[in-house]
Amino acid sequence: MDMENIQELLSEAEKQLELQRKHQQETGEAFNIFTVLDRERKEESTHCRLHYELLNPDGRHGCGDAFLKRFFKTVLKKLYQDGTGVYREKRIENGRIDLVIEGQNYFYPIEVKLDAGDQYRQIERYAKFSERQRKGRSVFDTAVYYLTLDGHRPSKASKGEIQEDQIKCISFPKQIRAWLTQCVEIVKDKPNIKVILDQYIQLIDRLEGTIMADSLAKMINCSPNSYKSAMEIAKKLPYVQAEKMLAVFRKIEEFVGDQFGEIIVECSSPDTLNYYTAAKRPDPSLAYRIKSEGEKSVELWFQVDHYNDTLWYGIVLHKGKNIPNTEEDIRAFQGMFDNDKWKRTLNDLLKRKDKWWVWSQGLPQSNPLNFRADNERYSDLFDKDKFDKIIKEIEEEICSQLKTIKNTGCQEDSA
Repeated sequence: MDMENIQELLSEAEKQLELQRKHQQETGEAFNIFTVLDRERKEESTHCRLHYELLNPDGRHGCGDAFLKRFFKTVLKKLYQDGTGVYREKRIENGRIDLVIEGQNYFYPIEVKLDAGDQYRQIERYAKFSERQRKGRSVFDTAVYYLTLDGHRPSKASKGEIQEDQIKCISFPKQIRAWLTQCVEIVKDKPNIKVILDQYIQLIDRLEGTIMADSLAKMINCSPNSYKSAMEIAKKLPYVQAEKMLAVFRKIEEFVGDQFGEIIVECSSPDTLNYYTAAKRPDPSLAYRIKSEGEKSVELWFQVDHYNDTLWYGIVLHKGKNIPNTEEDIRAFQGMFDNDKWKRTLNDLLKRKDKWWVWSQGLPQSNPLNFRADNERYSDLFDKDKFDKIIKEIEEEICSQLKTIKNTGCQEDSA
């Protein structure tokens, strides 16, 4: 391994990043209204609002349904009907849908995800609500559009029991950017709108990380040594990523280990390395026993969900080595804690097909840690001060729930 060439490549990449920053300052690109107002990653107040304003035929852009028609062709890939309505934050039972597009013969919910984790059975709820809008119509089309930075699928827990073809995965860099580029052409004679769209496209490029792609490609292509150095960096990167995930689990273990005695499952280096290298990724986990009676065990689990890369924690039941999945098995756990919340929670569990988590939520709840390599919050883990801040958030979240979990009232109602 030629460490000198690798160091040169890393140094050159840092130089290119600095040149890019200087270019943005000189050209004014650094003055992006979404960045200045700290609105880059605000799903509801930035992305959903702007999309709604553009898609709404009565929006203040004054372009009627021109943007909406292009959205149908480029993003939804469906035929547009006159009279289509667009709605934001549409209330349904147990939630709100970010965006809804509804016509005479179709109903399309759009869920926007940047940093927030999936809610339990969220996509399933949206899909079932959409189906109920059929209301006897013989011609009717619906699908849940799941919009993310990289076009990944929703978590298994969020998808629930609905079929794969009921979900359409779209991404900001591909479908949304293509649509916005067409919108820019529509408003080329409306400078106020055009400049906002141009800045929003720049924001998407920044979020995706494509701004540096051309420069990096040129650096790697400049010589065989540069290519070999890049390959060495790529080979070692999963080990670096795995070690950082393991460091988070170690911090959780240090904190929770003071509260619980027996550790059942310990996150290991192979778990985290396979997460970043294996074709079939594991769910790295850390688990403690809360209480046991014979074969029955109530456990506190911390886990990275390989479907959406988010850190979760919650309560799991085991009978022996198996998850209890019959009504008789689950009811056997109801007497383990003498409180109504526990009994109601297990009654709810009986109604669910997926019986892995009795209760779960992202960790920390307000902004769950995401281990996707291109996630901004994940990159913060490589800054010591930011790492310590994230760990403090996680510890405070656990501490606020720990007494309730131990009892087990599962979670505080205010959380």
